Amino acid sequence: MKRLKALIATLALAAASPFAAAVEGSYTAFINGPFLSGLTNPASTGAIVHTVMTEAQMHEVMGLARQHGLGAIYVTDGTMASGNPYLHLPGYWQAEVLAAAVPEPASVLLMIAGLGSLAALRRRGAARGAGATRLAAVARVPPA
Repeated sequence: MKRLKALIATLALAAASPFAAAVEGSYTAFINGPFLSGLTNPASTGAIVHTVMTEAQMHEVMGLARQHGLGAIYVTDGTMASGNPYLHLPGYWQAEVLAAAVPEPASVLLMIAGLGSLAALRRRGAARGAGATRLAAVARVPPA
């Protein structure tokens, strides 16, 4: 009955997910299993990986997810032995957040547009300043 409830919860999560596929498994299954090699649309696939006990293992999982182009991933050090590996955040949570940090495309475009605008203003200001210097040089009246 407990496994049936877990399966129903996993299916509900997959149904509510914006991803075409959501896969849950242990660190060993993720690293050694056929999951990564069998991906047909990785950008619309999310993975939940439990029993990732060390920060080094977390970086390995995150690296593989990035390498294969997964759309989303959650990694935790919780185990199935506890009944629910997702009851707490992993001990390496801050490192996981940093490892997963990817700037949003809109933020990157906004930053590029801002830098472009600053460069244009600086260039425009430099051109005006040079023009003003030339005009001052032409309008200079020799001393009497």
